[in-house]
Amino acid sequence: AVFTIKGFTAIYNANVKSNPKEKFWLILAIVFGCIFIASFFTIMVGPDHLYIQGDMSLSEFWQLYPGPIASVSFVLACGCIQIGSQLSTN
Repeated sequence: AVFTIKGFTAIYNANVKSNPKEKFWLILAIVFGCIFIASFFTIMVGPDHLYIQGDMSLSEFWQLYPGPIASVSFVLACGCIQIGSQLSTN
């Protein structure tokens, strides 16, 4: 037997539209995920010793604190995923 619902695609598109805010939170989660991966690799293959003279550059800061950067970026990525999933549910 074949069942058809007249106007199903129109009803589906009217009720289930993608929220632009959902895409924003997804992109933000991807950015924080990339930061997490980069800082995790810095933990694994980073330098054993770091000598800082004068002001600290961004790369020196990244090499000095990869653990807290990884932790914070992981928490922020999970938070963005949660917010995005809340926006996608009806």
